[in-house]
Amino acid sequence: MATVVAFASFFTSCTTDELTSVNISLESATISSGASVNGQITALDKLETVTLLNASGSTVAGWPVTSFKALPILKSETDGLYTILITGLADGDYTLRATDKSAVESNVTFTVGAVGTLKTLANATTIFCTLADGSNNSTCASADGTTYAAGSASATQQADIDFVYFNASGSTLAIYAPSAVPSALKSTFANWSVKNETRFAKTTSVSFTTATYADVKVAADAASVSSVTALAANDVVVFKTAAGKVGIFKVNSITSGFLATDNVKINIKVQQ
Repeated sequence: MATVVAFASFFTSCTTDELTSVNISLESATISSGASVNGQITALDKLETVTLLNASGSTVAGWPVTSFKALPILKSETDGLYTILITGLADGDYTLRATDKSAVESNVTFTVGAVGTLKTLANATTIFCTLADGSNNSTCASADGTTYAAGSASATQQADIDFVYFNASGSTLAIYAPSAVPSALKSTFANWSVKNETRFAKTTSVSFTTATYADVKVAADAASVSSVTALAANDVVVFKTAAGKVGIFKVNSITSGFLATDNVKINIKVQQ
């Protein structure tokens, strides 16, 4: 569905020496289809490129642009305040990125279309410790909490799997992205054709009980690591799947060890 994003840009009266990098911002992170939003770029004299990225990190057609004047459809200029339109965006998540001449980036994310919602999976999900032969249900699809044995998961199932649980030692109980399992599991996952690149971040700023989509999205968009280690009961973790879905889980309990019955039990909320 097409949308229109109105974007305002403002050049401050500071001198060039006072401006160290560009900064880009929007007044709202959620934009209804066909609606508009204002924003601004500062330090235009240092602007090198402006790029628009979709949820998978790919550059949207027609971007990047290499000067402010090249931004699409310059609408007005009044006392240094510029308004432009970015048109034709499908519903989804986007990142607008300004890069200065020193390659310093400023990013702002926004959603076009319906605001996302979180669904709470009805039951706690139990993920068992990965065994060397791959026979345990040690992997999990965050969309519905289904668990699979690493050694027998089909390619279709692999595409759904976002979490792998492994007890590397007593102090490194961890959940990994399938793309980043530890060396001890490399042979177990050697034949996987799909290894999703989930990103994680422990959080103390977002409550699992009261988490909203907006809260989780902000935190999960900033997640940059492919595993969460030293897990303990009551830890809260935000995540972003390879498909761009965001979510949050809370560690309910851990039965630590290396046996088939050892496990982590988590409660999951995930973007619908």
